Amino acid sequence: MIKINLLEKKNQQKERTSAPKFLVNLGLLTGIVLALAVVAVLGILWHISSLKDQSESNKKEIAQLKQKITEVQRYEKMNKEFEQNVSLIEGLRKNQAVPVKLLDEMSSLLTSAEGVWLASMSYRGGAIEMEGLSFTNESLVSFVDMLKKSALVAEVDLKESVRAVQDKVPVYKFKLNCKFRM
Repeated sequence: MIKINLLEKKNQQKERTSAPKFLVNLGLLTGIVLALAVVAVLGILWHISSLKDQSESNKKEIAQLKQKITEVQRYEKMNKEFEQNVSLIEGLRKNQAVPVKLLDEMSSLLTSAEGVWLASMSYRGGAIEMEGLSFTNESLVSFVDMLKKSALVAEVDLKESVRAVQDKVPVYKFKLNCKFRM
């Protein structure tokens, strides 16, 4: 007779079914973890890609801003040069009339003071230096007094008055400094 052991088969089947269930669960868990890892890696790669794109756009924007900065600096330099030129022109225009007024004032003072004439006159930055001759000391004093009374002349200082002979004529050589006001 043949014996059939049915109980062992049931146990074997139970063991077989429980082992694959564990492996299935383990496989499923591993698959989920791998899927999450792939999603995380793809997310990180996407984030890195977007950061690289943003970095490139920032570099382009920085280059454009640097170009604008150099352009603004060039305009500021041109503006500064323009303002310097304008101030120079205004200064020249303002001082354009100074020699004419100075010579006009000296001419009128010299015609009023008889016996006084100028040998040299220099004008630098508002200061006038004069050297001249006079027949008498009184006419020289009269000329200095007229300079002091003039509205365009200030700080008259007679530096030197020396008796000398010019072309066999006795004269007084003088040097004086004063300021010219505009």
